[in-house]
Amino acid sequence: VAQGAALIADGVVDVGPVDGRRRLRARALADAAAVLGDGDLVEADAEVADALVAAPAVAPDAVDAAQQQPPAATRAAERQPGRRGPLAGPVCAAAVVLDRDRPPPRVDDSKALTAKARVALFDDICAGALAISYASASAREIDALNIRQATHLAMRRAVAGLALAPTHILVDGNDPPPGLPCAATAIVKGDSLSLSIAAASIVAKVLRDRMMTRLAAFHPEYEFDRHAGYATQRHLAALRAHGPCRHHRMTFSPLRQTTLSI
Repeated sequence: VAQGAALIADGVVDVGPVDGRRRLRARALADAAAVLGDGDLVEADAEVADALVAAPAVAPDAVDAAQQQPPAATRAAERQPGRRGPLAGPVCAAAVVLDRDRPPPRVDDSKALTAKARVALFDDICAGALAISYASASAREIDALNIRQATHLAMRRAVAGLALAPTHILVDGNDPPPGLPCAATAIVKGDSLSLSIAAASIVAKVLRDRMMTRLAAFHPEYEFDRHAGYATQRHLAALRAHGPCRHHRMTFSPLRQTTLSI
């Protein structure tokens, strides 16, 4: 049952065998483009695709020894201390199954880490995890569903994309998303209490930041690479000057007002 990583976007899952990584990377690039462009034909983030395809294979004994299998953990990259949620871009979630024998070193709550430290830990997590999956819900889905439901959707997509079927899931937050394939436990502030959730938080944060950096190339007026869509003064100034684009969350204040009150 040796399989590579999976990337899921807009409900499409693709899990490829280890010897089919070229095909998997092509699919990952296509799905990254779909997430990034929300349907537009755009250049995908090759680093995102490569990071996912580079996740290690699942050893057969990890699948057979169900009682010894560590739990999967899922976490969305959304809130940061002292900030409102992002005004633009998708809500992203990662699901990670860590290897009990190879826990990543120095993992901590992603919000407490510098960007450089997150990237270094991201590489360690990808090198040692049994399975990793990454998913998102677009700004349009956030507006249609609300942010809570869209976050749950991204989490379900991330879990569905795991190459290793989980037997239990640890979820960061107050309640597990409905429709998960197995039992789940919600842990409030889980990224500071659970190693697996902290790892999922780092993966989600790093990959969302890379997606927003790529999105900045198509909408340079908003400088998404500087603030990742959060409501910074520079972002609000750009909204006053240019108005919103299709990647903005139109149900979020101040965008939902007819006139931007910013």
